[in-house]
Amino acid sequence: MPTYTFTPRLNDNGMMNNPYWYANNPFWQAQTTPPHDYGLPNCTCYAWGRVLEILTEAGYPNPYQEVYNNLCPHFQNAYTWDTDTLWTVSSEPALGAVAVYDTTDSSGTIIGTPGHVAVVEEMPDPNTITLSESHYGQVYFDTRTVTRSNGWYTAGWYVRFKGFIILPISVTPGGSYDLIVLLAAMLRKKKRKKGGLI
Repeated sequence: MPTYTFTPRLNDNGMMNNPYWYANNPFWQAQTTPPHDYGLPNCTCYAWGRVLEILTEAGYPNPYQEVYNNLCPHFQNAYTWDTDTLWTVSSEPALGAVAVYDTTDSSGTIIGTPGHVAVVEEMPDPNTITLSESHYGQVYFDTRTVTRSNGWYTAGWYVRFKGFIILPISVTPGGSYDLIVLLAAMLRKKKRKKGGLI
């Protein structure tokens, strides 16, 4: 089985006008004339494009169709992704996984929409991850390091963690991953409770 090296994205090098985030990205395409309000900066546009980048680099068969059909088939706000996806959702992080969050108010009350999504780029230990992300109408790209003890988010960031969407690839602790096409197909057929975590 072929093995590929996972390369974390820790900056925005090569993103500008890259089809992953622009011409081939359904969030950028959502508005056919400028200013493309759902394109970058926007967490959903970023995460969708980053997942496509990861699967393409891994040599995944038909990566565009895989992401288009399974990551968030209804292309809704970020907080819906964990219930909309056809991939596995877990409470445990993995390299390349998409972290999904609800929005809260300053008191911690769940508002839900619009939520937030970010991509796991590094895991120096089981309790610490580095996320890459974009922010609607604000920051084009940034990274942040979050910990399990803080609920996978940072103080002052009005969100609540919901789950990690696990990509249909197996990631080894050393930062490489094996392609598992059959497992991905099996996982799509496996019934799971709506909104449940594994």
